[in-house]
Formats: sequence, C-alpha cells, structure tokens
Amino acid sequence: MPNDWPKFSIHYRGPSGKTLHRIEISNPKKDSSKVISLSFDGKSLPPEEGIARWKFLDDGKEHAVAVTLGPA
Repeated sequence: MPNDWPKFSIHYRGPSGKTLHRIEISNPKKDSSKVISLSFDGKSLPPEEGIARWKFLDDGKEHAVAVTLGPA
C-alpha cells in the first residue's frame, strides 16, 4: 500500500457467493511497513511477523476484518 494512502477497503465474497468479508485497511501514520494490528469480527488476532493472516470463511455470513498498518 502506498504510504500516502490513509485507508482502503475490499469486499470479498467467498466461493459460494453467500459469504462477505468486509476488509478495511488503515494507514494512520502514513507508513505501511507492516501490520501492527488485526481483528476479525471484533476479535483481536496477532499479526504474524508483520503480516495479516486469517482464515477466509465460506459460511454464508458477513465478516469484518480490520487491518492497521504502521512503522516497522
């Protein structure tokens, strides 16, 4: 993500087309070096070595993913 982008979002549908992941990526410090926080449906998940990883579900529900980027 370019450092000058403050945020962007992605809406991803699973293979069945019934599950929606609303992914919001924010870059409040204008430094997208690594992931500093991650949450899935409001539950905090630890970034893995500065990378956001979570399981994409295909369960017919809507899910919210929030990723915050920051300095390394």
